[in-house]
Amino acid sequence: MITSGLNHVAHMIVNKIQENKTIRNLVENAGYNPDDGGYLGENELVEFVNKVFPELYAEANRPAFEIHDNLVDSKGNSVMGKAVSDSKKIGDKYIIKSGGVIKLAKMSFYTYGVLAGTIGHELVHITDMVSGNYQVWANKYGMTHARTLSEVNAYNFEQKYSAPLYNPSEHQFYLNNMKEFNLKH
Repeated sequence: MITSGLNHVAHMIVNKIQENKTIRNLVENAGYNPDDGGYLGENELVEFVNKVFPELYAEANRPAFEIHDNLVDSKGNSVMGKAVSDSKKIGDKYIIKSGGVIKLAKMSFYTYGVLAGTIGHELVHITDMVSGNYQVWANKYGMTHARTLSEVNAYNFEQKYSAPLYNPSEHQFYLNNMKEFNLKH
């Protein structure tokens, strides 16, 4: 009976810890309704990110934000956000640093939950740049595979925190590329 009671308490604690590890709960704990949305001005956006992701934002060296009507990737597909890099190649070596900016499409403000998921994803990319990992991967595997590794990290974040627009097929695409090309973090 005592063991059963202790197991119950342990499961309640684990569930509470896991509950606070979702985008939804992070946004709620920061004082926002994850289902509400609306445009945030620059100062309000920085305040939002400081409340929702204080450690990750600091780890990414507190990038600025730019809001755009639309954002597209290199293939012309609409995207919610983009982490800006300052990249160049000198001889056969890549120098990759964070550009200190995250670009957000206006559609990322659909809800605060979607906004948090988008920003979290892009902060992971910036953190990969700030830490020097992106540069190491680019010099070891090339730029395309460095992007693959950073995307795996960003999608791992979305999966771990139950981001509202987490795309398991995109995640699996990058995981398959990692396996196919024997890429290691």
